[in-house]
Amino acid sequence: MQANVRVYVTEMIGTAVVVLLTSGAVCVTTLPAFASQPWGARYFIALVAGLSWAVALALTVRISGGFLNPALTITLWVFQRLEHRRAGGLIVAQFLGAAFAGLALRGLFFSNEQILFDSRLGTPHLNRESLSVLAIDRTAVLIGIGIEAVLAFVLTFAVFLFVYDPRFRTRVGGGAYRLAYLWLGILVGLETLLAYDLTGAGLNPARWAGTVIWEGTVDGLVTRGPWQDHGVYWIGPILGSLFAGMVSAYLVLPEGLPPGPPSDGLP
Repeated sequence: MQANVRVYVTEMIGTAVVVLLTSGAVCVTTLPAFASQPWGARYFIALVAGLSWAVALALTVRISGGFLNPALTITLWVFQRLEHRRAGGLIVAQFLGAAFAGLALRGLFFSNEQILFDSRLGTPHLNRESLSVLAIDRTAVLIGIGIEAVLAFVLTFAVFLFVYDPRFRTRVGGGAYRLAYLWLGILVGLETLLAYDLTGAGLNPARWAGTVIWEGTVDGLVTRGPWQDHGVYWIGPILGSLFAGMVSAYLVLPEGLPPGPPSDGLP
C-alpha cells in the first residue's frame, strides 16, 4: 500500500511540475519584456516545455513509469507496458497534479489577473488567426485534432523507440540510452516550437485540463469559451498516441518482447 502511494504521489508531483512550468512560461511571455520579441517568447516556451518534461521524467519515471501524460499512459496500458490498475491510478494522479498546478498558477498571479486573462492561464487553445478560420467551429476542431494527433504520434513513437526497443540501447550505448529523457525533452521542445501558434502544442490532456478548469475564475475568460475546443486536447493526443503504439508494437519493435517495462529497467 505504501509503495502504491509513493508511485501515485510521485506521478502527481511530476505532472504538476510540468504543467506549472509550461503554463507559467506562457503566462510570463505576456509581460511587457516579451512584447517586442514574439519569436523570443516562442523559443522560451518551447525551451521550458522541453526541459521541464525531460527533468520531470528523469526524476519520476523509475518510480511511477507513467510518463506524466494520460494519453501516453493509456497507450502503454493498451500495449501491455503498464498493468491496468497502476495505469488507472496514474491517470487520476496526473489529472490531480495538473489541477493543483493550475490552482497554484491562479494563486501566483492573483494580484495581476491581466496576465491570466492575456495568457488564458497558459492553457493551450486553438489560434483562429494562425489556422485561418473565422470561428472555433467543427472544421477548426477537426484541424486541431489532426495537429495534436500528429504531435502525439511523433512523441509516443519516440518513447517506444528510445525506451522500449532494446536495439536502441545496443546500438547507441548505455550513455545515450540513459539520456533518453533528454532526447524526448528536446523533441517536446521542437514540437512546441512548431505548433505553439496553431494549437498551443498541448500534447498532453492533463496539460490542458489542469489550467482550463480554473479559467472560469478569471474575469472575462468565460466569455472566450474555454471549453469550446476541448475535443482537440483529449481526442487528438489519445488517438495519435494509440496509433503510434500500434505502429510500434506491430511494425517496429522486435517480436516476442515480454509485457511490462524493459527487461533491463527504465533508463
